[in-house]
Amino acid sequence: MGNVPVIAEVKTSFESLGDVVAGNPDRASQRWRAYSEQSVVGSGVRSAIAASQGNMQEAHRLGLQMGIATARATISAVGVGVVAAAVVAGGPAAGAVAGAVVGVVDTAAQGAISGQ
Repeated sequence: MGNVPVIAEVKTSFESLGDVVAGNPDRASQRWRAYSEQSVVGSGVRSAIAASQGNMQEAHRLGLQMGIATARATISAVGVGVVAAAVVAGGPAAGAVAGAVVGVVDTAAQGAISGQ
């Protein structure tokens, strides 16, 4: 779920806030750098900025990252939809089974997208 737009931003915000409160602003900065490479919104914005500055190689690289992030977000969102549908159709037990299956599929798919 952490790959889904809006959720990714909220998650990164709270994690980086925790880093700053704990006295580790460098770690907070690293989180935002990783976010901007791995999120749909962050990589898209950085790609557009790079293109506007004439750095087409970086814009292309970040555009590819945006595609990977979009695939990850889509897989996560579909998984949540499948679990919700299972709960509605079959109750909590069906939702639990669907959640387990979706978790395995999601983990495998995320690994395949990452090349792992």
